[in-house]
Amino acid sequence: PGAGGIADEVVGKKITDLDVSTVAGSSLTSGGFNDAIDDIMEARVAIEHHAIRLACRRAGPADLDRLATCLRRIVDTIHSAEAGGVADFQFHEAIVRAAGSPTLTSIYASISSLMMKSHLDRREQIIAVEGIEEFLIDHHRLIYEAISARDAAGADDLLTRHFEIGAEFRRKATVNALRHRPVPGGPTQPDSRKD
Repeated sequence: PGAGGIADEVVGKKITDLDVSTVAGSSLTSGGFNDAIDDIMEARVAIEHHAIRLACRRAGPADLDRLATCLRRIVDTIHSAEAGGVADFQFHEAIVRAAGSPTLTSIYASISSLMMKSHLDRREQIIAVEGIEEFLIDHHRLIYEAISARDAAGADDLLTRHFEIGAEFRRKATVNALRHRPVPGGPTQPDSRKD
């Protein structure tokens, strides 16, 4: 069974297969796709920062239960790039829902198809980086605990670090991938030069 909602629409698709022309009423071309992703990710960060501060004030028992369920899914799916990516996305989506702001939730939903796919692609990229499993579990747990404790400043700081550390893991994954790429004329390919 699928994860439901946005997750079912994007899991198993390449990011270039998504119909970006329907996202937030835009008419994006493939040439502007990467710029659009960057812009959407900036919007995501801004929305989640505002949402997490509101969630610390407004989250009710059902919201905290939803976040706890999402946290358990992160732990249970830690070894799967796809299922783990869905669980991670759902945790962040639950933060926005816990803010109790229909407008924030609506804006977040309007960009969530692209965010979800980007989330899955990034998760697949970083899954083999040393230390990623501990980070994913521990940091989401700390965020949950800060929201539960109504610590808006602490939760906001943790979210800032969360995005920074995630970017650092993606950088490490890129470096690792480049290290393992065959070099033309290197030991993994025969040298075509004659002695």
